[in-house]
Amino acid sequence: TRDHIMALLDGPRKDPDASNATILLKALQKTIVFEKEITKWLQQKRGTVFKSEQLEAEVKGTDENCEPIDPLIGIASAAYENYMAPYIELESQSMDEHLVEALEDRKVDTRGERPVFISSTNMFVYIKGSITRCTALTKGKAFFLLYQAFRDSLRKYAQILDGKLPSPMTGTSGNLVGAISIPASFGGSTSKQESSPAASYRLPSGEEVTVCHVISTCEYSADTVEALEDLIRDTVDEPYKSKIDMMSDQETFHDITAKAIRVLVSGLTNRTESALKLLAATNWAIYDSVGEESTYVRSMHEEIEPVILT
Repeated sequence: TRDHIMALLDGPRKDPDASNATILLKALQKTIVFEKEITKWLQQKRGTVFKSEQLEAEVKGTDENCEPIDPLIGIASAAYENYMAPYIELESQSMDEHLVEALEDRKVDTRGERPVFISSTNMFVYIKGSITRCTALTKGKAFFLLYQAFRDSLRKYAQILDGKLPSPMTGTSGNLVGAISIPASFGGSTSKQESSPAASYRLPSGEEVTVCHVISTCEYSADTVEALEDLIRDTVDEPYKSKIDMMSDQETFHDITAKAIRVLVSGLTNRTESALKLLAATNWAIYDSVGEESTYVRSMHEEIEPVILT
């Protein structure tokens, strides 16, 4: 049976539908069902004992006269492992569709500990569903390739979050407030990330909320990626466990968090520019007493107060 499957998947007699992900998955599912049915039939009709069952029997102290044989599960279905590229591509395309929706979507999920973009929760829900679908069929090479597709999608999503931040202002070298240093680059570089390390940002009214959502979404994503890494490592077949490493993906989200914080600080600082200019232009030599209220402090207060939750 395994040889027949291999002939249909590759070689001169390759089936034209072997590149069709839907048909490929149905064939793999039927093969696994066939393996399970044959195993059950041999157990019930022939009293066949498989090695895993022999181990259980020894634990229970049961006397088994039959010589145990290797399990049948995987003998034929393992033939599909090297030909699952159409399935991986299908999952990647589905994740890309979620990413396209996330480009303009700014809907926020406020049900958790922190408000995050709904696109992030949707993405991880899809990834977990994808894991469930894949591991029901295989936990080997195909699952490892799917893990690599997850990483690629996560890097793309990090770029989308970075894209929700404002671009740095141009010609800010002489700004009184001063430019705030922003990391020049990090994982998944974009034109914004490649801007000058010393950058200053101006936030339109209300845009600081979006920046805060970027920060909380990046923190949520980094935490979820860590849990996702543990889940994949615990589930994938032994030869691939040591290859599971998503530390750089976590760091990418942490880098964007740091950048977003600097953008927020720079934007709020620039809002107080007029007050600081007034401070610098004031001739303090003419004052011989201190009053209870300062004009420039009041100006800064009026700029910052609307964005501070009380």
